[in-house]
Amino acid sequence: MKGELGLSYFFIKMQDLKSLFEGKIKGTIATGCDIDPKYLTDFVGARHGKADVYVQALDEEDVKNTLVIANEHKLPVVVRGAGTNLTGSTIPDGGIVLDVSAMNKILSLDEETLTVTVQPGVLLKDLIAYVEARGYLYAPDPAEKNASIGGNVSTNAGGMRAVKYGVTRNYVLALDLYKIDGTKVHLGATTYKYATGLNLQQLVVGSEGSLGVITKIVLKLLPLPQFTLNAVIAYDSLALGIKNVNAIFNAHLDPTAIEFVEKKVIALGEEYLGKKFPCQNAKSYLIVTLDGDKESGFTFNFEAADFSSKTEIECKFNVVIGDGTNAKVYATYVVKVLKDSPFTLNADNLDTIYYGYGSENSELFKSVDVIVTLPTVNGFT
Repeated sequence: MKGELGLSYFFIKMQDLKSLFEGKIKGTIATGCDIDPKYLTDFVGARHGKADVYVQALDEEDVKNTLVIANEHKLPVVVRGAGTNLTGSTIPDGGIVLDVSAMNKILSLDEETLTVTVQPGVLLKDLIAYVEARGYLYAPDPAEKNASIGGNVSTNAGGMRAVKYGVTRNYVLALDLYKIDGTKVHLGATTYKYATGLNLQQLVVGSEGSLGVITKIVLKLLPLPQFTLNAVIAYDSLALGIKNVNAIFNAHLDPTAIEFVEKKVIALGEEYLGKKFPCQNAKSYLIVTLDGDKESGFTFNFEAADFSSKTEIECKFNVVIGDGTNAKVYATYVVKVLKDSPFTLNADNLDTIYYGYGSENSELFKSVDVIVTLPTVNGFT
């Protein structure tokens, strides 16, 4: 809630600003040079702003009183949570820094409505751990797990799981908001079907603090999937990797996440980590995550047909999705098989094979030793 500085702002600059808040705020108050510099920047720290007052809110009353004072004296307010943003949105330009990170309680979990109610300072990683321990999934998956839920809501944070589950907006059912004059409003409802009036809580989601200060959020939960599979699929051209994104969707796999990565990006990661990615000759990769409630289709056995005089051979096979004319090659794998030792591919040793690599003209797709069909069961493959 940044804005023009009012005339009364310049007047109170000559007074003791701290006295305006003392007795009305239970949390920490700091002014001028006493404000910790970490509250004047974002996670990058490349630029620092300035603020006249820092207020740590411990509850809704602290938020309300801060906004009443700010409104009366025309003081701009910048709200911050965990401070993990990278865009400079928590860098103040005078006025008040209102810190809600101490409002970090998970207030309730309602198993009848599949909702969890939290304060804005709850960290994403703590919410995930809390609900998963109870068999539930909070589906939004922003990369920064140390971010606060209030910040996620204010920025409509996304994440890789948005492919299947959507973004933060899709899971905010209701919230409490304090407007700049200190007035409290409750927006939304705890029911999935909410068709009465304007959908105002969704106006707040992504508003980046411009409409008020969020103090309570009701979030939708889902049953926690029992199994998750992460796969890396390699291709010998960028075009084929991109083309196979649609092939995966058209095969009705319903991936949780799917990420296209070109070789140049992988090379930078290898250089930084000092590790090698599977299938060095590939030009592009798809990183795919699948989840579901059954592990059906993971485990299968095969024996090499002809070892001749060898004790070990490389056995190639396709993973095929679907049946009959609807069958699609999902990936091709190469594994080393020992004589008289049937090879079992399952979730535990999936990472031990080196990943499929081929194109439409590749010999891997023309000559296959074993074809394995993985049926889709309840959306899980």
